[in-house]
Amino acid sequence: MVPVTDAERSLAFFVDTLGFRLIARLPFPQGVKGAVVSPPDGSAILVLVESETERPVGQTTGASCVTDDIAACYDAWRDRGVRFSDAPQAVALVARHTTFFDPDGNAFRLVEADALTRELEAERRAVTERQAAEQLAARELAIATKVQAGLFPQRRPTVPTLDYAGVCLQARQVGGDYFDFLQSGPGQLGIVVGDVSGKGIGAAMLMANLQANVRSQYARHPRDLAALLVSVNQSFFENTPASSYATLFLAAYDEETRRLQFLNGGHPPALVLRRDGTVETLDATSSMLGMFEEWTGTSRDVSLAEGDVLAIYTDGVTEAVSSDEEEFGLARLIDILRASLDAPAREQVDRVVAAVRDFAAGAAQDDITLVIVRGVGGG
Repeated sequence: MVPVTDAERSLAFFVDTLGFRLIARLPFPQGVKGAVVSPPDGSAILVLVESETERPVGQTTGASCVTDDIAACYDAWRDRGVRFSDAPQAVALVARHTTFFDPDGNAFRLVEADALTRELEAERRAVTERQAAEQLAARELAIATKVQAGLFPQRRPTVPTLDYAGVCLQARQVGGDYFDFLQSGPGQLGIVVGDVSGKGIGAAMLMANLQANVRSQYARHPRDLAALLVSVNQSFFENTPASSYATLFLAAYDEETRRLQFLNGGHPPALVLRRDGTVETLDATSSMLGMFEEWTGTSRDVSLAEGDVLAIYTDGVTEAVSSDEEEFGLARLIDILRASLDAPAREQVDRVVAAVRDFAAGAAQDDITLVIVRGVGGG
């Protein structure tokens, strides 16, 4: 804040003579005038306020203007009538400086930027730019997180002979795992669990692309899963980077026959736990999506009777690692499911997730996605 006797005169000095920018005019109480000005290439501001008795003019302000060429600045300003104390003087053979005065005799320093000053200024600008980039990235990540949350099933189609639930927990705020529940008609349910290569925002974008394609093609081919994935693979292959791929477990349930048609595209084997305690693995029936331009695969059928449990998961479940570098593994997953065979699907999901988190001491190395489907009586 610089006290002046005439705000308009001082404003003309800084703007017209020195080339400062006018930021704003400020009316103060009791009719006092003021203005805010800033150097053309600086981030500092000066507040010019018509002097009050407790803020006398003609004092040293403590403000310094830094220039790369003090001689040129000195000559230009002096030709415009700016009063200086003396010609620029060297300080310890490093930088030169002088003092100039505004119309009220307020003293300012004019300093030539030396190597150290330029380095400090460059560092300050780098920090400012990095902070701005981090804030932008944080805002974009928050938006991506909100958008991805909206991609997961917001409603569950009602199928009287099924009790089902799913969860997807990202290792980061966003990721490449997803699950979905689709319906093409009464008593029909499509179940999808996918895992896109990579992590973070890139994987989330690929996941959204894959999900949109699967939903679109399911509406066209609800009973022909192979034809569905031929179309999905072509789109995924053509519209994603060469190194991108996805594993996918896709199933279509028909309530009338209680049969589940499934196609496993390079995904971890799903599990069917029967009422008698036996376990059936639904292994891969085709290659992953996006690896090759031509995709081929075949679907299989499996029954899902009352009391049977289907578990579809991503490798973030079975490959979770403990502090001893031991994997959670398929056997532990089967044991938990057997112990909760009669529990509702949501409770089974919660038990598995809690066990995986406890095993890995809360440190998720990968996205965790799990879908549980139980056959029920149907009333």
